[in-house]
Amino acid sequence: MAAPEPPPPPEGCRALNALLSGIAQAAFHGNAGITEELLRAQLYPEAPPEEFRALRAKMGGLLQSIASADMDSNQLEAFLTAQTKKQGGITSDQAAVIAKFWKNHRPQIHESLISQSRWDHGLKNVSWRVDLKSQLRHADQINTPVAIVEMELGKNGQHLPDRGVITVNDIQTMLESEVQQYPPPWSYESDPADGILLGMVLARESEFLCLEFDEAKVSQMLKKLSEIEESMTLLTQTA
Repeated sequence: MAAPEPPPPPEGCRALNALLSGIAQAAFHGNAGITEELLRAQLYPEAPPEEFRALRAKMGGLLQSIASADMDSNQLEAFLTAQTKKQGGITSDQAAVIAKFWKNHRPQIHESLISQSRWDHGLKNVSWRVDLKSQLRHADQINTPVAIVEMELGKNGQHLPDRGVITVNDIQTMLESEVQQYPPPWSYESDPADGILLGMVLARESEFLCLEFDEAKVSQMLKKLSEIEESMTLLTQTA
C-alpha cells in the first residue's frame, strides 16, 4: 500500500516561498525585472504597500545574512531559532519555509555571490610536473630539473560546479611537494631569463598559462604564497 501523499503547504507558505525566490532573483542573480510592485501584485495583492514592504525587507535581510555567511544546516537552525524568539522576529512557520528554501537554493546563490565577487579571471585548474633540461648553453647544466606549472584561467563569471575551489594552500603544497621530490641545488639557464612566463594559450572559454621555475623562483613563490595566506587568515579572523 502506497504511503499517503503529504498535505499541500498552506497558501501562506507558498506565497512566502515565492517571495523568497523573487528576492533571491533580484538580489543574487541580477534580475532587475523582479520589482517590489510585481511581487506584491502577484503574491500579496491584498496586503497594504507598507506592510508588504516591511515583510520584503525583513525576508531580504534574513536571506542576505544567511547567504553572506553561507550557513550550513546547524548554523541556519540556530540563526532561525534565535529569530523566532526575538521581538518582531519571524514565526516558526516562516522559519521552516526559509530553511527549506535555503536547503534547495544554497548552491546556486553561493555560486552567484562568488561570481559577482570576481573582477578578473579565476583559477579553474592547476597541474605541474618536473622536466629535465636537455638543451642549454652550458653542458654541465643539462638534465637538471625545472618545475613546470600550468594554470587554466576561466573567464570572469565562469565556474566548474563539479570541482572544488583551488586555494592558495593547494598551490603552495603542490610546489613544496615538487621541491621535496627534486631537492635543490637546481642550476640551469633559461633563455631569455630565469623562471619566466613560457607561454599563454588563448581559448574561447579559458586561458592556459605555463610557467617555468628555477630554484630561486620556487622559493620566491612559496614565500609569496605564505604571505598571501597569512594576510587572508588575518582578514578572516578580523572579520
